[in-house]
Amino acid sequence: GAGVYYHFDYVGGPRSYRWINSTQISKVWEQMNLAYQYDATRIWITNVGDLKPMEFPTDFFLRLAWDPERWPKEKLQEFGQQWAAQQFGSQYAEQIEHLLTAYTRHNARRKPELLDENTYSQLHYNEAERISAELEGLVSQAESLYRKIPQNNQNAFFQLVLHPIKANSILFELYNNVAKNRLYAQ
Repeated sequence: GAGVYYHFDYVGGPRSYRWINSTQISKVWEQMNLAYQYDATRIWITNVGDLKPMEFPTDFFLRLAWDPERWPKEKLQEFGQQWAAQQFGSQYAEQIEHLLTAYTRHNARRKPELLDENTYSQLHYNEAERISAELEGLVSQAESLYRKIPQNNQNAFFQLVLHPIKANSILFELYNNVAKNRLYAQ
């Protein structure tokens, strides 16, 4: 039988990416569902690298490997909500799932390590400003939720949700401001 070796992070040329989770569970589902359909089920291995930022996709990968039919694509949101409830309680699970999905979607567009001042257009389709507004909205939602969740969950929430969102927003704004500066200097 065949199997799959899947990467959540990458170390090598031309640039590595392993700083923050950029793995969408929808992409994991897509690739591993194909493996399952083609009977590449003998062994599934994922290269996680540093476990700390990869708790969410790692848990999904393992549960999907254990029972692929339990998690069709229509249940990915449910998985995220269940995972959030397991970590933080059910009260804010829906909102936390939304934040996890949104920030990994953003990171999947371009890995944070691969961003630069030329990634998003300053001139066309209001692209850079749309991304800026999207990230500012996520930061606002995550900070608001951070203040609401029980204090005993705040450290975990910061590490798993708030920090990745804030860090990505700050990184994006750094490059966005470099791009604006260069545009205005021209």
